[in-house]
Amino acid sequence: MSAVTVVAGVYAACGILGMTLLGFRVSLHVSGKAPITAHTVGAILGLGFAGVFASIGLAQDPSILTMDKLAFVWHPMCMAAATTSLIPPAFDLVAIRHQPKARKIGEVLVMAHAALQWFSVFASAAGFVTIYSLKPEGKHFLSLHSWVGALALGLMLLNTLGGAAKSAMIGGLRWRDAIHRAAGSLAFSVMCGATATGMYNKVLVLPDGWGGALAQPNATWLEPGKTWLFTQLEPRMVYALLGLLALIKLLVLYPRPSPGISTSHAKGE
Repeated sequence: MSAVTVVAGVYAACGILGMTLLGFRVSLHVSGKAPITAHTVGAILGLGFAGVFASIGLAQDPSILTMDKLAFVWHPMCMAAATTSLIPPAFDLVAIRHQPKARKIGEVLVMAHAALQWFSVFASAAGFVTIYSLKPEGKHFLSLHSWVGALALGLMLLNTLGGAAKSAMIGGLRWRDAIHRAAGSLAFSVMCGATATGMYNKVLVLPDGWGGALAQPNATWLEPGKTWLFTQLEPRMVYALLGLLALIKLLVLYPRPSPGISTSHAKGE
């Protein structure tokens, strides 16, 4: 099985899962079990954001699905899918599990949350493998974007593993943990930062490679351009997408109403 087949399969699975569970979330609103919240709006906008990247990537070269090797466009497509089409609905679904009419399906909501988080890890891994395989030896992790991205992937993986470990330790899915929640918010924030730096410009923090001196921040770091997205869209469209990304982040991290439960975990709630 080729790398292209694996990455394309992961990407397709992520798209199907994201759209299916977002549809499930909307059905909960229609059935009166959970209202539409800021998180839901963020998830809907996030799916549209990722869809823009998919349409650009496939329009640029539809043959990426049949190539013998990975094309660069898989990197932004997979990372956008992980950041905005999977993590936002994961936040939304787990946030409504304490709604009075949704408590009976609380474990289903937590499982959906976990599935979305794990698939965001898989999509990010596919995006990482793509870009790593395309860069020549000695050219890895030289940019600000790559550093922020590596931090985001590490935080997301650790928090996802932490959630799985806690569920295994307490023998159930119904628990609350302020650290897990804060770590998830931090990971998502850094993921958005990595997406934004990849969209906006190319800043080299190690211009002479590993072993060279760190670049000092200067005015050129604020200059836009020279990224894949700027080669595909007019600048004003790139700025609009950056604004949309910022809005999605604000909506997804919007404070959740307190469920009124004081215990750290409650398997029978």
